[in-house]
Amino acid sequence: MRKFSSDYVNEKIPECDCGPQGRCSFEEGLKKCTCENGFDVKDGICIECDCGPNGMCNFENDLKMCNCEPIFLVKDGKCTECDCGPKGKCSFENGLKNAFAKKDL
Repeated sequence: MRKFSSDYVNEKIPECDCGPQGRCSFEEGLKKCTCENGFDVKDGICIECDCGPNGMCNFENDLKMCNCEPIFLVKDGKCTECDCGPKGKCSFENGLKNAFAKKDL
């Protein structure tokens, strides 16, 4: 029969769960979640966070944030192309694309 020291028996192993879309580890005593593509950590677990193929998604202060590639802007939670040419400026308002001419310098 194997014997354990009393210190080992009384030591509690901390829970490490990041949800089904994440892997959990401890670094310097702190829980770290590594999420699958399309997921990011929110409230300690991996939650779906998708901005489409032209953007990176993360949560900041519990809000979904999309960092879109050039000529792409956020529309309906996804990075959507918004190109108005080299002399134009593009935006989305109420789901509609708006184009503005840039003033020459």
